[in-house]
Amino acid sequence: MSFFLFLTLVLLLVLLRPIFKIWLQIRRVRNAYRDMARQQQDAYERTPRSRKGKSKIFSPNEGEYVEFTEIEVSETTESADAFTNPASPACDEEQISDAEWEEIK
Repeated sequence: MSFFLFLTLVLLLVLLRPIFKIWLQIRRVRNAYRDMARQQQDAYERTPRSRKGKSKIFSPNEGEYVEFTEIEVSETTESADAFTNPASPACDEEQISDAEWEEIK
């Protein structure tokens, strides 16, 4: 009977020792991350978060007011028909260009 008890204890010792070492390693890593998070939290809490002291770049007196006038646009039947009926031909508009095209050879 004592032989089976001895064999059981040795088997438990062989199985439990690696499990215990793994558990200790996980615990150390978890504590290290927890300490690092606390340090970062402390550093974050020590930094000033007050942005109310910063002034605006432009004062309310700077800048200029641009007056504008609204123009009335009357829809023609041709342009209105081009949007509602895609099969109808759209009106052609003149293309505006501000640069001259030059062929590179």
